[in-house]
Amino acid sequence: MKSFVSFSLRLGLLVCALGTGCSTVTSQTYTRGAIQSAKLYRPFYTPPPAHATFGTIKVCPFSESRAKFSRERHNLWLVYIPIACIGTFWDRPDWMLWGSDKGAYKPAGLDMAEAVRNELSESGLFKKVLGPEDEGQADWIVEADIQGLNLRTRPHLLGGSLFVAPVIGGLGLPLGMWSLDQRVNVRLLSGAGGASLWEKAILTRAKGPIAAYYGGYPIQFGYPYEKAFLPVVTELLACLRTKCPEPQTASRSTP
Repeated sequence: MKSFVSFSLRLGLLVCALGTGCSTVTSQTYTRGAIQSAKLYRPFYTPPPAHATFGTIKVCPFSESRAKFSRERHNLWLVYIPIACIGTFWDRPDWMLWGSDKGAYKPAGLDMAEAVRNELSESGLFKKVLGPEDEGQADWIVEADIQGLNLRTRPHLLGGSLFVAPVIGGLGLPLGMWSLDQRVNVRLLSGAGGASLWEKAILTRAKGPIAAYYGGYPIQFGYPYEKAFLPVVTELLACLRTKCPEPQTASRSTP
């Protein structure tokens, strides 16, 4: 009986090792950013200038007013206890602000600003789109502040425990649930004088299963770009298309 249990556990560990997706946090993720790297299915492209209806827009690096907490909030020790482990939680209200995060991820404010730059280039609305590190004059200026980027996980292992997790993962069953709450305050400024034309705090939420070898878990498989970030871009583009006046001839130079 003992040999059978030992064999089963080893088999489960082997299946999990073969089937479990590996972390995608690599040097390339740091170079491109966790947010930009999560955009997998729609390649970046720049439409011909002839399609543009506006002048030049500048996207500045996003500030981050969200707080960094001194310690994590979790009770991960519960995963060792069968049945009780369904109450396991791990909250990261300051995701990508810790020292270990900074070593693996590009700063979220720069990452988001570059992602917005790429999306605006794809939109075809502008003759030129300047990113956070570009210099030049602009008719429009986008600024933003990340006020919340809160990752919560419930790795309850479907009522099992850490010892049966390899078997659950090897079968392709979810190991728990995750959710991401994000709040970004976006501002659109006029390049002529810097007057504020539009401002809105955009809240988004994404959630899904913590799975062994199919995607979705932000820490292991990447930021949920479609659900968490595209609404920010959609709101900004809607403003640019419908609420903003034509760009003024005088432009403000941005560093």
